[in-house]
Amino acid sequence: MSITAKQSRRVLCVLAFLAYGWWLTARKPFSESALIALLIVIGALIAVAEVHRRRGADTLRDAATRRAPLYRLAFVVWTTLTAALIAWELIALRGAPRSAHPTISSFVEHAEHHHVARLALYAVWLWVGWELAS
Repeated sequence: MSITAKQSRRVLCVLAFLAYGWWLTARKPFSESALIALLIVIGALIAVAEVHRRRGADTLRDAATRRAPLYRLAFVVWTTLTAALIAWELIALRGAPRSAHPTISSFVEHAEHHHVARLALYAVWLWVGWELAS
């Protein structure tokens, strides 16, 4: 089984984002350097996703997706779930104490003490961002 140039570029891109993520997750949380490093990776992710989307533009596939019978239902479900998640975060941020009204970050707070766990959270965040952006 031979690896194509496209596959090798994809693997190199993923490895580059993960290597950058290892460095990024070693920054002091909420510092200026961490914020700048995060903005760089967000910009890079958007740029790579835009190039990927333009190269693989398939309007027939997109049109077929929009004609799919459950497309509107899926859109409504995902929009509702996203709105519920945002509402939960906002309510939890206003509520006190955190033990009674935990935010999403309170659930992952213990894992964030380990560098490998922070890298895993970064990788999941990156994957979700890729799926949304491309």
